[in-house]
Order: sequence, then structure tokens, then C-alpha cells
Amino acid sequence: MKKIVLFLGTLAVASVTLTGCDESSQPQNNVVGRPEQVATPSQVIASQVLEMSLSSPESAAQMAAKAPESVAQAALEGAEQALSELQISPESAMLKLTSYAQLTAAIAAASPSSEVLRDAAEKTENARLRAVSALADAKQK
Repeated sequence: MKKIVLFLGTLAVASVTLTGCDESSQPQNNVVGRPEQVATPSQVIASQVLEMSLSSPESAAQMAAKAPESVAQAALEGAEQALSELQISPESAMLKLTSYAQLTAAIAAASPSSEVLRDAAEKTENARLRAVSALADAKQK
């Protein structure tokens, strides 16, 4: 009888402890002392456009009209990242570079008076051309 009471008591304590662990808490993504980073709407649009540009370039270009400079900046950063991934996965990197170059060219064509957009289009195209050159050099060796 004592063993059953002891067992039930232990079971009750364990269930209370586990119930306390089951409660949801705030995610702790930020470092102590730093404010949590929150993505702005233009950053969210830019990341969605970059993802969409790989599968549906026309839709991505239309969506990019909502925040063209943010999208162009994100595409430029994505092109730099794709260049760094060139040796790991050349096909994926070239797909991204080509997609980002086309996207920034479309954005720049839609806003011909914007120097920032033209500069981003030139830089992403140059990144794509550097990747093509690097792959050609690697095949020759």
C-alpha cells in the first residue's frame, strides 16, 4: 500500500513538473541587451520576391514594383551570396545569379531614372558574368 501511495505521489509530482514545462514562452531569438530585429515590410517583400524570382520571374517583377530599391538591394546581396556558393553548388548558384540579374534588369527598366536601380542591375549582371568566367576557367583546368 505504501508503495502505491509513493508511486502515485511521484506520478503527481512528475505530471505537475511536466505541465509547467509544457507552457509556451517567448522565443529568445535576440541576444541579451540587444533589441529583437523585426523585418520591415519592404524586407519581407524583398525576400518573397527573391524566392519567387526563381520559379516565376514575371510575378516577381510585378511584386518588386512595391519596393523596387529594397528588392534590388536584396538581389545584389543574394548575388554576392550566390557567388560565394559557386564552388559548392555551381548549378544552383548560376540559377540564382541569372534570376537575380534578370530581376534587377527588369526593375531598372521599369524605373529608368533611378541610378540606384541601374547600379544594382549592373552589379548583379557583373556578378553573373564573373561566375560564368570562373566556371569556364575551372573547366579548362
